[in-house]
Amino acid sequence: MARRRGQRLGYLREKSGSWILGWREDALDENGKPIRQQRSGVIAASRGPDAISKREARRIANEHLARLDSRNLRPSSTMTVDAFVERKFIPQHVEMKKPGGRKHYTHLLDKHIIPALGQRRLCDVTTDDVAMIVAAKRREGLSGQSVLHIKNAISAIFRHAKRLRLYGDENPAVGVQVGEIRHEKRPTYNWEQAAVAIQRIPRPYCHMALLSVVTSMNVAEVAGLRRKWANLTGEIRQVDGEILAPYTIGVRENFYEGERGSVKTGKRMRNLGIPEELAVELRKLIARSPFKGADFPVFCSRAGTPIDAHNVTSRVFKPLSKKLGFAVNWHAFRRAHSSFMGELRVPVEDRVATMGHADSRMTLLYSIEDVDRRRHSAEQIMRRLKRKRPGKVVAMRKVASA
Repeated sequence: MARRRGQRLGYLREKSGSWILGWREDALDENGKPIRQQRSGVIAASRGPDAISKREARRIANEHLARLDSRNLRPSSTMTVDAFVERKFIPQHVEMKKPGGRKHYTHLLDKHIIPALGQRRLCDVTTDDVAMIVAAKRREGLSGQSVLHIKNAISAIFRHAKRLRLYGDENPAVGVQVGEIRHEKRPTYNWEQAAVAIQRIPRPYCHMALLSVVTSMNVAEVAGLRRKWANLTGEIRQVDGEILAPYTIGVRENFYEGERGSVKTGKRMRNLGIPEELAVELRKLIARSPFKGADFPVFCSRAGTPIDAHNVTSRVFKPLSKKLGFAVNWHAFRRAHSSFMGELRVPVEDRVATMGHADSRMTLLYSIEDVDRRRHSAEQIMRRLKRKRPGKVVAMRKVASA
């Protein structure tokens, strides 16, 4: 590729003990109009112990200019990261996400990425820059998973820039290591805690919690459940061309951050059986509602809209947590379902299908181990040791070292 006008050799000069290279680049002004701007930078020392000759400085300058020529030469490739995110990435990528995804990206961009890279040009960001951000965030005490989210968001920015042909180099986030990632298992309820929590939660929120424990539905899926997708009878029903078995919930939508939307992934579109006793309770709940119609939510607010889970958390769950002495939250009910299924020896493949996970490893992260079973084994070992009478002590055989 031929070099651009006025940049055949650049402008190499010596000043204040350094070799300085000047070159011209295309850019965009504040109105998006293409302009040509002159840039310069120190490439080596001309005096002192690290000094190099002009010939060597010219070789380094040529390598620098060659890298510039290998880039995408569109003017937008010199946009700052901040400008690109605002003009391209957010409207064309972030705004296409579900509410949870938009909230996730907004936090990462505002809190971590823009403060670190916002004023850098896209074409100037290197793998070392991303690695330094990752290292800084680990020093700040962020978990490996949080740092991975930041790195992935940076990678998404440059993937989008490459799709728009605004960035020609390799993605600078590729190959950056984030260190150890520990998937810590959060505490979940045992049978007694789950029962006490559900009993103490007022209606209709206790029914929402019970439905989550019984079926594995998360709170967004429970809140977004329409009545037509809840077959609470003993007969087969047809809904939007699909067959819904008796006493079955069809998970097709969710309600999150005040918006209705599709479920998180295709795996989350699933049919879940419920006990007949719970179906009777839900039928009574719907019958008491002043709102009639198949498209109304099963769990209605006073305005006929889905119940806001955040309001329930702040007004009901937080005070109840203080009284009970353990945390009451929506996600714990879903985790409890996975743990209880494990204790009941339900096959992993059935648990994965019920939870709607794409990978069994995620399902197992939601479960707690059966500590009582392992404790029973430990007790058996201890009883056997106590029954053994002291006898002749036999020295342990040494294992020959290799």
